[in-house]
Amino acid sequence: MPIQIDRTATPARIDFDHLHEHGWVRIERAVPAERCAAVVEAMRRELGVASWRSGRAPAGMRPRPGYDRIEPWPPADLTLLGRRLLGLDNW
Repeated sequence: MPIQIDRTATPARIDFDHLHEHGWVRIERAVPAERCAAVVEAMRRELGVASWRSGRAPAGMRPRPGYDRIEPWPPADLTLLGRRLLGLDNW
């Protein structure tokens, strides 16, 4: 059964693809790439803030030696740049 794409909700885009025989290819997406990138960025921000507040490394880092503990001290005081890099404040 082919995938049904609602063309009214998501406009198709035409991109250059050097692997395609004519160079230009029509890309139809059910979800725009920009929206996917925004979701990934929000997840990265939430993970960073949670790690900073809890004093514990992200789950993917915990198997490495030295990253499997909870730090005994409170979270670091962040400068404006640090808050922006972590995702607490907007740029």
